[in-house]
Amino acid sequence: SSDDLAGALKILGTARSSAFGLFPSYDDERLEAAAELAEQATLNEDRSIQRNAQAHLVLGKIRMYQRRDEEAAESLQIVVNSHITGAEEARRLLDFINTQRVTVDE
Repeated sequence: SSDDLAGALKILGTARSSAFGLFPSYDDERLEAAAELAEQATLNEDRSIQRNAQAHLVLGKIRMYQRRDEEAAESLQIVVNSHITGAEEARRLLDFINTQRVTVDE
């Protein structure tokens, strides 16, 4: 539905906790619920390219929080390829993922 992305964002907002704004942690169940809604939003063929890219950006961030970097990179690359609002942020997140991969591989 058209509310999938809004629902994902609402759940995502409740999934994060931190101590004094530091050391964030995420509730796995809430992240997965948000990811399911964001994924549904990416499948909605009636959406504009902009809304579809926004859904992929949200899904990419969620997958990063879940440490599912391959899936995050796939969604973020879709945003980068769209060349629309959010593409620069997606590029920075992809660069971060790639930096982490290099660090782990060394």
